[in-house]
Amino acid sequence: MKYPLISIVLPCYNGATYLEKALKSCFSQTYPNLEVIYVDDCSTDGSCNIAEQLQQHYPASKLKILRNATNLGLPATLNIGHQAAKGEYLTFTSDDNLLLPEAIAQLYSKLVETSSDIVYADYLNINDQGESLNRMKLEAVSSVLFHNPVGACFLYKRTVFERLEGYDESLFRLEDYDFWLRASTQFRFRHLPKVLYQYRQHAASLTYDMQTNPDRQQEIEIKAESMYSGFFNKHGLDFTDQEIYIQVQLFLSKMEYQITGPALDAYLAKWQAINGDRDFFDRLPFERKLLRTFITSRGYNGNSIQQILEGVTKTRLWTESQLSWVDKWWIVIRQIYNLRLAPLVDHYFSLPTSIFSPSGAP
Repeated sequence: MKYPLISIVLPCYNGATYLEKALKSCFSQTYPNLEVIYVDDCSTDGSCNIAEQLQQHYPASKLKILRNATNLGLPATLNIGHQAAKGEYLTFTSDDNLLLPEAIAQLYSKLVETSSDIVYADYLNINDQGESLNRMKLEAVSSVLFHNPVGACFLYKRTVFERLEGYDESLFRLEDYDFWLRASTQFRFRHLPKVLYQYRQHAASLTYDMQTNPDRQQEIEIKAESMYSGFFNKHGLDFTDQEIYIQVQLFLSKMEYQITGPALDAYLAKWQAINGDRDFFDRLPFERKLLRTFITSRGYNGNSIQQILEGVTKTRLWTESQLSWVDKWWIVIRQIYNLRLAPLVDHYFSLPTSIFSPSGAP
């Protein structure tokens, strides 16, 4: 059986704490034809020394070490690693996360079997000691307009990277989401519902910084506006500043934003019509996501169950939907359950009961 070369890019900036485990997880793969491209972005904590020590145990062709002359940031470092890679298929991982042994083999098999361009899998959140926290069950790529559904474990053809011209170096901290958003209208995605990766949550991670640092959150909001504006313009879509604002707030999950139900309905119904004409995303999964988004936003804004029901059934999003009435009402029921009843069940029984809808990636 032929095993084409697959390249794993591992960018690193001061990741010495977990780097050795991350690199060893790459070399523990059952897939037999791999190379690892380690790109050090001017680390000051000895990270590069760890990679060099491991290189003594692997052929230089299997572990390539690159060093940036100056600190360039994550998206530029990713581009350098990808450009140096020789593989027909590409992925990247982080210096604090772990690939499970079957990850690359199963991703590759799914990609080939389904004639896809990009395949992505579920993953397990772990803490800084490596203890399991929860599984991330990812959504279909039709939800990409509102968040990153691809997550942390994926494999794609080299042509994806080349046609997209790499990661946008102006969108540090949003570079991966922007990459999937741009890819979503050009390439075939496939979700593999298996846990193949461990994503480490700790206080020194970029994700933690984005979630807890107000200055960082403001930076993300500004970059998200630029990202969505660029995406809309590329596809010749005419959106007002207010509509872009709504889009950014939905992405940030800012449920306190001052947007009325009619304004939100008008925006989501506009996307429903656009997708009906342009076929960016699979029609029915996309319409389900739009409806869930409306119900969730109304619920978090303090509306009662009766108000949510009255509001959603009067929207254009509801009346102009291609979904069956059974599908629409099932979405309403499970969203209201997650919004209102699941927290009560969790409180009284101490169980994670929000099981009706999948989780998005952080």
